[in-house]
Amino acid sequence: KKGDLERVVAFLHSDPGARTQAEIARCLVMLKNFQFLEPYSDEQRRQLAGIAIYTRFSRGQVLFNQEDKPDALYIVVAGKVSLHKT
Repeated sequence: KKGDLERVVAFLHSDPGARTQAEIARCLVMLKNFQFLEPYSDEQRRQLAGIAIYTRFSRGQVLFNQEDKPDALYIVVAGKVSLHKT
């Protein structure tokens, strides 16, 4: 829903160090809607909510390369991502 998207984006724009427990709890409710996060405990999702940030990328911008070591988890809130095997 549009309202949910706006709340997620507003939350992700906030400073992770300044987030209240109530804000994190609201984010946890939204994170439960992501099926790929189901195997994770509430504590693990709470940790994710505590450090998640919003980042906007330009069209055509490379987020990572195949050989890069993983250092982030990207959740696409809006737009599209293309994957290319090298």
